[in-house]
Amino acid sequence: MIRFAVVVALSVLLVVPSAARAQDLGQLFIEVTDASGAFVPGLTPADFVVREDGREAGIVSAEPVGPMKIA
Repeated sequence: MIRFAVVVALSVLLVVPSAARAQDLGQLFIEVTDASGAFVPGLTPADFVVREDGREAGIVSAEPVGPMKIA
């Protein structure tokens, strides 16, 4: 299994299941690079695992986006 460094740039939407309320939709921005620092192309939702409070959250999509500007 390849280990990726997570930093900031792919847009990943996630659904966090909850028994007591409707599902919450959130958005994560991550950057995935290999050991040499090169971006890793072609990732899909199956390449990610997101957990909240120890529970796995379903990932709706994973899409590449342009560079982010942080003020």
